Amino acid sequence: MFFVINAPVIREDHSLFIHALGSPGPFTNIVEKKMNARILLKILENFKDRTGHFEIATVYAEPNGKIFEYVFKIPVTFGTSIKGKDKEGWNGIIRLYDEKRALTEYPESERTDIWNKGYKAVAKHIVLND
Repeated sequence: MFFVINAPVIREDHSLFIHALGSPGPFTNIVEKKMNARILLKILENFKDRTGHFEIATVYAEPNGKIFEYVFKIPVTFGTSIKGKDKEGWNGIIRLYDEKRALTEYPESERTDIWNKGYKAVAKHIVLND
C-alpha cells in the first residue's frame, strides 16, 4: 500500500556486514531470524577475520521532493561466546570495535550518541536550510 504524506518524513535503516562472509548486509533481519547466534559463532570459527560494520542510512524527505541522506558506518567485532540475556539474537556476540562488552551487556543509553548520529545530521541539515 502506498500513502501520500504532505509532510516531511525521516527514515532510518541499518545493515550489518560481517567482513569474513561479505554479508548479510541489507538482509540482516531475514538472516538473523533463520540463523541464531550459536550458528553464527560456529560459522565464524572458520575465519580469522572477526570484524564487521553496521551501515546506517538516515534520510529526510520533504513534500517538494528535496531529499537529504546521511550514511555512516559503525565498526564492530564478533566475540567468541554469547553474552547477556538474549541467547538467540546476534547482539550477544556483537561488540563495538573498541569494546570488550557485547551490545547486550550495557545500557543502550551509553550508545545513544553513536546510533543517533544520522538523526543529528538531519536536525543540523534542517536548521541550516530553513
